[in-house]
Amino acid sequence: MALTDAYYFSAFLVLIFFSIFQLALSARPFGITEGGDLISQTCNKTFHFDLCVSSLESDPNSLKTDVKGLAEISINLSIIQATEAISQLRTLIMNNSNDAYTDGCLKDCLDDYIDAVGNLRECNKAFSEGSYGTVNTLVTAAMSDSGACEDGFQEKPGYVSPLIGRSDFFNKLCSNSLSITNLLS
Repeated sequence: MALTDAYYFSAFLVLIFFSIFQLALSARPFGITEGGDLISQTCNKTFHFDLCVSSLESDPNSLKTDVKGLAEISINLSIIQATEAISQLRTLIMNNSNDAYTDGCLKDCLDDYIDAVGNLRECNKAFSEGSYGTVNTLVTAAMSDSGACEDGFQEKPGYVSPLIGRSDFFNKLCSNSLSITNLLS
């Protein structure tokens, strides 16, 4: 009878060992989740939660990446928005129905957004080097470029930027990029 009890006890210990081993293999570090949960947790650290969630979820890769990947996706979404601003500006400039002041502001804005895209594209290299401070500097510069565009229209009373909504959206995307990148530092 003692041998049978020892056998069952050994089997029980083996079962416990394998259960703990399996649990250890499937466990993730505390605070780290995946997919949509990671997006929500990450976006909860931004100033524009709803925009953060909806923009990141629009990219199918966001469900299978980490925080660094979410930061990179966020930057890429900002690049897309700035590129769309460039297209809009080119159309407005080609319209030829602008007065000289507006035309000058639009051309300045075009240069500003081209610079913004350049700054954001440089973030890819900085990410690969783990230089998150450089990423933040480049994103901040892109936001300044957008702000310079808007400032040009405000210098003369009665003029309003045709990009005001797009610039605001762009700056919110960039703000989210900064917040997500700061989680990596």
